[in-house]
Amino acid sequence: MLASRGIRESRPNVAARSIDWAGATLVTTGILSSLYALVRANAAGWGSTQTVGLLSLAAVLLAGLVLVESRVAAPLVPLVPLTIFRQRHVRAANVAMAATAAAMVGLFFVLNLYLQEILGYSAIGVGLSSLPLGLMLMGAAGAAGPLLERIGTKAVLIRGLGLFTVGLAWLARIPLHGSYVSDILAPSPA
Repeated sequence: MLASRGIRESRPNVAARSIDWAGATLVTTGILSSLYALVRANAAGWGSTQTVGLLSLAAVLLAGLVLVESRVAAPLVPLVPLTIFRQRHVRAANVAMAATAAAMVGLFFVLNLYLQEILGYSAIGVGLSSLPLGLMLMGAAGAAGPLLERIGTKAVLIRGLGLFTVGLAWLARIPLHGSYVSDILAPSPA
């Protein structure tokens, strides 16, 4: 709300339009409902009325978002212009990013368990051992911009996903009593 009052729109054809409050409300309540249901599912039970009800509510709200966004017209600006999903490269990038995010969540979960339960690291030790990977990810993000300009989006995406796959394959071969340096740190740059 403060941004809409304090930051001027630089595009003249958008400056006079209003905020899509219906879309913003639907997406916010839909995501919050689903997150709350998932966070509380273990305590309430996955088949409980609370969990099923909140997930159903989230599905209805997000379906309502799609319906509202498909009908938004001037002077409103749609929160999510649905026409963007007609572009093949946007769909492909979304699928690639969803798969990468899923792999990263699984990777960090399993590595943290491995470091604590198998190698005997403390919680602080696990956090510190994750620091080099985090620094490498920040460095890769910084290098991505110039690489995109030099060799193109598709080449960067394919090479990056290829390196990520090699790193995951290497990490998948961790022995039962491996070492941090050779079995976790070494494949991290890949």
